[in-house]
Amino acid sequence: MKHFSGFDYLLIDAANNYGLDKLPFEGRIDWATHNLDCLEGHAEYAETKPLFIKAVMAIRKAQQGLPTGHMVAMDGVCSGIQVMSALVGCIAGARSTGLIDPGVRADAYAAITEAMNTILGGGLVVSRSDAKQALMTTMYGSKKTPKDLFGEDTPELAAFYQA
Repeated sequence: MKHFSGFDYLLIDAANNYGLDKLPFEGRIDWATHNLDCLEGHAEYAETKPLFIKAVMAIRKAQQGLPTGHMVAMDGVCSGIQVMSALVGCIAGARSTGLIDPGVRADAYAAITEAMNTILGGGLVVSRSDAKQALMTTMYGSKKTPKDLFGEDTPELAAFYQA
């Protein structure tokens, strides 16, 4: 298990809110460290500007040795699939969500999107958002959501179930 300092988590939080939340933690820390002297200048381009500014303010307080009271928000990677995989001992689900190799930032939603688009061969393109919604709800037993998203008896729906 990797251990990070409180300051590392502040750097991760800034990078997350900038829009780099798909990078491994080390990549987020590297980006924030590389830009440490000019983080404020990146606020205009941040994905979630208010939270990015808040994280940068906490970094500046920490640099001065002051307590920040800052709560770092962390989101799981496909957490519903992670929990279900752990509960039922599903190796494929565990691997797809980073439980097997925590050194890899696995993303089941990106993987299914890529698989679907490969199956569809470029003529049709499925968005990650649609693939995520279909997979997430399917894991809880939905058959309706994939049909609503991809249509009934369509190449996209067939690709979803094949993927």
